[in-house]
Parts: sequence; structure tokens; C-alpha cells
Amino acid sequence: MELVTLLAREGSVIAPPPPGVIPNYEHPESNGGMYMAGTLITLSFAFIFVGLRITTKISMTGRKLGWDDGETTFKHSISNALLITIQLSLFLH
Repeated sequence: MELVTLLAREGSVIAPPPPGVIPNYEHPESNGGMYMAGTLITLSFAFIFVGLRITTKISMTGRKLGWDDGETTFKHSISNALLITIQLSLFLH
């Protein structure tokens, strides 16, 4: 059974492909690599800047880490865990 007929029967609204375009429903092109690279670059920059912030605060004489530094580090850790989990799930599936 043709996919267009199957989707039409399921109630989906789709349009036929433009003239000259042959759809590939079996193995469509993916932009996953581009998204993964962008996410990892952003994650690397965030890691560098949070590390610089903490290092600067510690190295300054008379300054201690405050609640805002703990909160920033905690949120960055949660963000890293979430992004790594998403990246692994996209990579493995």
C-alpha cells in the first residue's frame, strides 16, 4: 500500500512532493550531526565559562564562593547531564 494512501486513510493531511522530488521514506536525510555538533560546541563554551568564573572567584584574595556560584554550578551540572543523555539517545538510536 502506498504511504500517501495509508496516511490519508489515517486522517493525516499531507501534500504530494514537489515536481522532480522523489521522497525517501525508508532512509530520510538527517540533520542530527549538525545539531549534535552545535550542542557540543555550546556545552563546551558553557563549561569553559563556568570554570573560569569559579576559578576567578577562588583565586581572588578574600573572596569566597557564594550561593550564586553553587547555584550556577548545580544548574550547569543538571544541564550537562540532560544534554549528554539526549545526545547519547540520539546517537544510539
